[in-house]
This record gives sequence, structure tokens and C-alpha cells, in this order.
Amino acid sequence: MYKRYTLFNSTHRQFPLKLLFLLVCFLTGFSTIYSQQPFWREHPIHEEFSKAKINLIHEHPNGMIWFGTNQGLFYFDGLKYVNVPFRDSIPSVQNITALGTDPQGRIWAGMEDGNIYIQNGFDPLKIWKPEEGLPKSMITGIKFTSDSTLWFSTYGEGLYCYQQGRMYNFGTEDGLRGMDLYTMEKGQDNTVWVGTDLGINICSFKNETKFIKTLDSSKGLKDEIVRDIKLDHQGNAWIASFEMGVFFYEKEKDTIYQKIPNTGFGEITKLELFKNLELWIGTVNKGIWRTRIDTAVVYPINNNEDLIKANISDLKKDAEGNIWVLNGSNITYSANRQFEWVESSIENVQAVVEDQNGVVWIGTPEGLFFMEKDDKGRSFFKKYWKRKNFNITSLFEDSNGKIWIGTYGDGLYCLTADRRKSHHLTPKNSGLKDGNIFSIAEQNGSIWLASLRGMIEIRNPEFIGFEQLKQTWYSTENGLPTDYIYKVFIDSRGVVWLGTDGKGLVRILNGQIKTYQEINGFNLKTIYSITEDLHGNIWFCSSDNGIFKFDGNDFEQLALPEGIRNLTITSLITDVKGNILVVHSAGIDILDPKLKHLTYYDQEIGVEDIEPNLNAVCRGNNFDIWIGTQQGLINYKAEQEDLEIHPRTLIKSVSVFLQEKDVKEGHSFEPDENYISFDVIGLWYTDPNTVEYRYMLEGYDLNWKKSRDNFINYPHLPPGNYTFKIQSTENGAFDKEPMTTFEFSIQKPFWQQLWFLIVCILIIGGLFYWYQHTRDRRIHRESMMVKEKIESQFETLKSQINPHFLFNSFNTLMTVIDENPEQAMQYVQALSDFYRSIVQYREKDIIPMEEEIEIVKNYGYLLEQRYGENLYLKIDIPKATGYLVPLSLQMLVENAVKHNVISKSKPLSIFIYLDEDKHIVVSNPLQLKLTPEPSTQYGLESIGKRYEYLTSKKMLLEKSETHFIVRLPIIDGDEN
Repeated sequence: MYKRYTLFNSTHRQFPLKLLFLLVCFLTGFSTIYSQQPFWREHPIHEEFSKAKINLIHEHPNGMIWFGTNQGLFYFDGLKYVNVPFRDSIPSVQNITALGTDPQGRIWAGMEDGNIYIQNGFDPLKIWKPEEGLPKSMITGIKFTSDSTLWFSTYGEGLYCYQQGRMYNFGTEDGLRGMDLYTMEKGQDNTVWVGTDLGINICSFKNETKFIKTLDSSKGLKDEIVRDIKLDHQGNAWIASFEMGVFFYEKEKDTIYQKIPNTGFGEITKLELFKNLELWIGTVNKGIWRTRIDTAVVYPINNNEDLIKANISDLKKDAEGNIWVLNGSNITYSANRQFEWVESSIENVQAVVEDQNGVVWIGTPEGLFFMEKDDKGRSFFKKYWKRKNFNITSLFEDSNGKIWIGTYGDGLYCLTADRRKSHHLTPKNSGLKDGNIFSIAEQNGSIWLASLRGMIEIRNPEFIGFEQLKQTWYSTENGLPTDYIYKVFIDSRGVVWLGTDGKGLVRILNGQIKTYQEINGFNLKTIYSITEDLHGNIWFCSSDNGIFKFDGNDFEQLALPEGIRNLTITSLITDVKGNILVVHSAGIDILDPKLKHLTYYDQEIGVEDIEPNLNAVCRGNNFDIWIGTQQGLINYKAEQEDLEIHPRTLIKSVSVFLQEKDVKEGHSFEPDENYISFDVIGLWYTDPNTVEYRYMLEGYDLNWKKSRDNFINYPHLPPGNYTFKIQSTENGAFDKEPMTTFEFSIQKPFWQQLWFLIVCILIIGGLFYWYQHTRDRRIHRESMMVKEKIESQFETLKSQINPHFLFNSFNTLMTVIDENPEQAMQYVQALSDFYRSIVQYREKDIIPMEEEIEIVKNYGYLLEQRYGENLYLKIDIPKATGYLVPLSLQMLVENAVKHNVISKSKPLSIFIYLDEDKHIVVSNPLQLKLTPEPSTQYGLESIGKRYEYLTSKKMLLEKSETHFIVRLPIIDGDEN
């Protein structure tokens, strides 16, 4: 993915821990350096889009880098490019020439043909169709001011603004200096600055009124062709002209000055401003140039062959401190400008200091070197003593401008403030206790020297070279735990701190010595380096236990669990913003003392395996820190603006069954949409390969999970409410990393919904009630049937065995016996069968109709023997099928005999037959007795109730003036 440009190919040497400064070699002369150069990385677009030409860079507020190309829009996560499709159809012109972000976070893409497309999240591009239409000229800039007004500049049709649903055009008739606009920048107070062929116009729109202010030659702009504009936080502007270099507009004076003349870099295409530090200049066919704002000396970036003579189409800094460069190809170039190697052949830098004049001094085993500049402003290192080779181990400039030079074995040197004289102090000529000086510091005018024989305090350094120095010697003889001192550090309160070899940390306050050797169960042993943060806390590193913080009362350790990746640290130093640089063999880390967060820098910015020397660091006059290594000198520039120190974690998409869905936070999924996947991105462009994720689905996971995979699946989720939490880190420590969340829910299936449960409860309750009610009715009906049956049986027996019936039956029998004995036998047989039927069927609910007819026939035979020809019973049922209530026909015949006159003059005819509606009919003429027999009215009522309990069919009664008819429904087999 990346192609690296290395500056050093020296063989790596093992870093010694105690005998760091014993190597001495000899070197004379000087070596030149021309500039500090960044470490470049290349990011080519994948082969599918190899013909794409990248035009411009845009950083979204969420940290994502977007690129406009001649083949549409791409975004880049540090590892791969992703092409954003067009929603409807692919337009004939896909060349994107402007990008902007609106307050809602949507990307707006301006095209070469004047069209504008909108992209939301990671969705496809959708064309914007305002009511007034879009221009036909190339879009050169898109900005949104704080009042949510959309501004876009064109090359050919001037400036447009879109406010409250209406489009307005700024043209020459409104005071615009030209219709061909090269660039647009958002200003203060809802203004935009546009660069034209005739200077700059500052435009605003309020209450449907256009306001235009012009900056041109009358304000000091000697070259009015403006190609780019960069505004600072005070409202001042850096202006890139076509031929005459860079101009500066000072808002307070409303005047333009030429800051950077064109010294050979030709036509300018782009500018990028690093707050109060540097200005980077992109040119036509002459690559990138840069200048420090305080010096205005311009020099080219010349360590990348692809950029040396390139036509630079865009420059952009990101939130991490990286600079991105485009040269019109399919490759993007980036570098982290905080760390840069100083080009030089000088190696093994053991000490470094920047003096009050901004001159950098370095000490090596070969002697002392200082930085000079030639007549073109280019820098080079020159050896101070050409004929002397000293193994220099420490450098320090005191408050009077003198430079103190510590050596290994050759004592102490002091350069006067004018650098014309030097003094050499040795144990022989000055009373120094030792000639090995590893560290130098100053306290209230006294110079403190760390040596192999303890600490030496020089109390009158202003008299150096004139009389014997006044010294105080601290050693094991007067309280120090050891004589081997690596580091002396004076804090902001004037307290002296010593880092010892094997005996921990020492504090000297008002001459009193205190040793810290045992801390929280750790034996500190060797202390290599000490620094102080902006809150007065002391930080120091031990040989193998990481970093410790001391607030005056308590110690706090930072080791591997807190993100310290190398426990053997050679240097600690605090930058101007209060961050602590942690220097070790694997690279350089930046520690935020407040957050305890570490940011790693190593191979991705070209500082891996740097083999740093012990305490070979110093802070410069401005924002620089210099770091000496065995491979050379590294320059670190602390950004004035706050940089991102955490990866920005984005949830790119949410998928259901691996199919991406357009959902928002708080989305509710259906019960069968329970296979949820998250595509996440941890944006860390400085070193994207180090990004690691920690995630948890609250409501499902019990603990955090870690992974380097950015696609996370949750299959078969049960219904419930969930919160997906995710963090990304570049240093393996998650505790301080910001968290991104996504809340969603999975609905319960309808059978688990409250309404369904309530309905089920109501239905079950209703069914239970119906069952109980039906059961009670059935039980009641059955009990009534039993009662009716018993009563029927009782009434039947009572009616049949009452004395009158028996008397008539026996009387008839006596008469028949005398007259016809054989017929008497038949009568007795019929009477016996009848009473047997009563006993047999009285327990049944229903009986077959043929059996009921047989009972009636037996009963009719008995009646015919009694009444003779006076009673006629006619049964006309050709095919008897179905069922009847037992003894129902018998009771109806009995009722007819009981209530009607039967005589020779009035014989009674009873007919039993079937009607067309499947009823069995019992019919007799009405010839009621003058004196009715007593009746309980039970017979008909009993028959009717039993039918009511057994079937939905009812017994029908018909009574006319001449006949009494009863219709009994026949019960079929299904009802049975």
C-alpha cells in the first residue's frame, strides 16, 4: 500500500544502557544540510480505477478523507479507496472540481459541467435540483457559512448563494471583479472570499442584499491574479498570486504586504497554512515549497522524485497533523509534518541545544557542530573546532547566553555569549571533581553538572575564566545514594531532581537530599530522564518499569497496560503545549499528561528503530524540539492547533442478513430481522495498520470483545433493546478512547406482544367462561334430563300401574279368558312385553324409531283389546330410520286415549305417519270428554324438554277445532 522514501540506510546498532557514551571516533570538517524533509507515503488508487486523476482533497468533520476525481467521488479510510456510485445513472461528466460539507454532515460535490450532487453518509450521489436550475460552468468552490447559507463559485458565471430556498447570483453588475473565480474561502461574519483575475472580493448576503468588498492593487496587492487564499484565526489572509509570490493581508490595518517574493518557485496553485508556524506552497511544475512564517525563507521539498517537478493540484492538512498532496495522478501523498529528519551526514548525535539566536548546536563523538545559513537562506552544520575532536555528551545554554559543553573524559567547556572565546574546565585547572559530564542544568544562576562522581554545583559561573570556581559537591560522602548520575533536572519551583544509575530518584531541596527508590512495590533502580508538565507534576522514566508521575505526594505508574510500548525509555521532554515526548528505540510517543493517552509514531512517519541517545533532546525557542539519535537529528514541531490524538470511530453501515440497510440510530427491526452486522471504521491516517477495535452489544454481551476486524456480526438476536458500543485505538489502550454508539431494538413477534397476550388472555378467559358456562348448562341439562327421565319413568309407571289401568287390563283379561283362552294368552304376552319395554328403555336418552314404533304397537294392541272396534290405531311408516325420545309415541297415544271420548257412537282414530319435513306425526280428532280426567300436564312438557336438551329441533303442537296434532322431530345419526 505504501512506498516509503528513506533518508538513512545505516546499519542498526544495539543501544547500550550504561556505557552509552564510551564510543569515540574521529571526524573533521563539516557537512551541509539543505532543509528538513518530511517522510512521504504513497496511497495509489486500486487497479480498477487506475486511470482516475485525483483533483482535490476534502476532510469531513468526522475525520474521513474524501477525494474528488475525474471518475467521481472516493473516500479513503487509510487502507483502501471506496468509489461512491451515482444514485440514478452515471453522468457523462464525472469530473469533480469542488467539495464541501453542510451543517448536516452531507457532502456536496461540484462538477466540471456545473452540476452539483449531494451525498449523505455513505449513500450514492444524488443530483441537486434547485428551482432556479444550476449553472453550466465549472464549480470551483463550495462553502457553507455559519448561517447555513450555501455558496458556490464558478469559473465563468461568478458566485452563487442559496438561502431560504432561493438562489442568488453575484456578477460584475453587483461589483464582482470577474466572473472567472479560481478559489473560494469561508471568512468571518458569514462572508466568503473569492479569488479572481482582478483581486479578491469579500462577499456576504443579508436581508436579500448583496455586499461586496474588494482587495486589489489599491490595498497593496501587486499581482491581482489570485489563485488561492488561506485565512488565519484573526481574519488575516495569505494570498497566492499568479506570478509574484505570496501576499499577506493584515485585517487590522486593511493593508496587503508582499511576504514571500517569487524566488524561483513560479506559478502558485495552492497554499496550506499551519497556524503561526509554516506556509506550504504548491506550484505549477515545480513541486512543493515551504517557509517558516517567522523567517519567510522558502525552500523546496526535494526528497520525493514524484513531487519535485510536479504540478500540485491540492494541499490539505488533516486533524492528525498530516499533510496531503496531489499531483494530478492516481496517487495521493501524505506525510506527518510533526516529525522530520534533518538532512545531514552527521550521525550519532549525543547532545543538542538551540540557543537564544535560534542556532542549533549538536554534539557527537567527533566534536561540536552548529547550524549556519548561506546567502540563500539554506542551512548547514559546521564544525566549531575543526582540529579538535571531543566526545560531547551534553549541551546547555544558560540564562546569560553562554553554552556549556559536557564531554566524556575531557571535562567541561564553556562558550561565551558572543561565541568568540571558549574556556576549558578540567579537574586539574578548575577543581572539578570529575571530567565526565552527562547532564547540565541551571538553578538561580548556579550551574549543576551530573557526572560519574556525583553532582557538582557551580555557584559563580559568571566569573568563569577569571578565578577559581565556587563549587558544592554532592556525592555518597554527603548523602547521595550513588555517584553515578545520568540526569539533572531543575523544575519550575527550583527543586533539583537527579536520575541515578541503580539507586532511583533523588530530590535536593534547600541542600536536603531525599531518595525515592522503592515505589508501589517497584525498585526504581536506574532513572534515565526527568521532565515536568505544565501543572508542576514530575515525570521520570526508569530502566525497565516504564514512566512514573509524582505530584509531590503520590506516585502513579504508566506501563504496558496503560499503553507504554517500550519500558526502556531514553528521554522525556515536555513540548510547548504541555505534551510529553517519550523517546525510545522503537520510535517516539506523545503522552497527554491529563488524559494519560499515548500516541505512537514510528515506521509510518519514518522514525522506527531510531536508536536514540540518552537525554539527547532539547526544546527550541518556538515550537521545536530536537532529538538526537545514532542515525542523525530529528526535528519535532508542536502544532499550535489541537490535533486529534484518538482514532475517530465511525459506523459506516448496518446490515440485516448481510444486506445493507438505510437505518438511523433508534431503529426498530422486525422479529425476523435479527441477524445484525456493523461495518465500522477507525480512522487513524498516521498509521492505519495499528487500529484495533473493542466492542460490546449492551443487552447481549456480558464483556467487551477485541478485534482487528471491522465487520462485526450478531446473528439470531432475541427481541429486546440494544446499544452497540465500539471504540478504536492505535496504541492498544482503550480506557481513554472515545466511544461511538448505535441504539436499536428488535421487536417481539406478535405472539409475544402485549396486545397479543391480552387478546389471548381474553380469548382463553372467554373460552374458559364459555366452557364453564357450557359445562354448567350441560350438567344442568343432563341433570334435568335425568330428572325428566325419572319423572317420566315415574309418571309412566304411575300411569300404567295405577289401579284403574290395572283394573281395566285385568278385567279385559278375565273377559278374554272366558271367551277365548288363546287370545288371553296373547294379551298377557303383549302386556308383559309392554311393561318390559318400559323397564328396558326408561334409562336411555334416545332409541331407534323402529323400537319406539314396536312399543306403540304393543301398547295399541292392549288398547284394542280393551276398546275393541271403538279405537283405531293406524301406523303408516314404511321405513323407520332415525331416533326418537323413548316412550314419546306411547305417551302421545296415551294422552289421546285419556282425554277423548271412546265409544261405539264416537270411535277414536289415532294416526301415526311421516310428513315431508321428516317429522313423525301423531294425530287424533278432538272429541274431548265432558268430565276430563285429572292431569299433571307432564307428558307433553316432558317430551318437549327432552327434545330441547338433545337437539336444536323442537316438538311442534297443532290444535284446531277438530284435531290435535303433535309433530316429533326425528333425530338423525350425527345428532346421536
